[in-house]
Amino acid sequence: MTAYKVMIMEIPKENISSRRKEVIGDFSQEFYMGRIELASFLRNLADQVETQGALRITTEDWVLAFDPMDMVKVDVDLDESELEIEIEFKKSTGNLQAEKIKPS
Repeated sequence: MTAYKVMIMEIPKENISSRRKEVIGDFSQEFYMGRIELASFLRNLADQVETQGALRITTEDWVLAFDPMDMVKVDVDLDESELEIEIEFKKSTGNLQAEKIKPS
């Protein structure tokens, strides 16, 4: 039997404590949650996606802030024993514009 580390992730609705380390650069961590904790996490994430530009995800130890583009990639994979739903936010790079050429 495999033992899994269970961590609860939350998306805060108030200011982040200064004791948490801010995640900078590449980062990856896997989490296992119960259905109730997952549902709460997804509701809070959805609220942030609808109402804010930036996303803030925290644990007891760290805070991850991310300013995503408006378009989001959702990838759904199913095999015989696993359903995987991946949500991918790309970093916002601002507005891309091409300046008009002034006639000479």
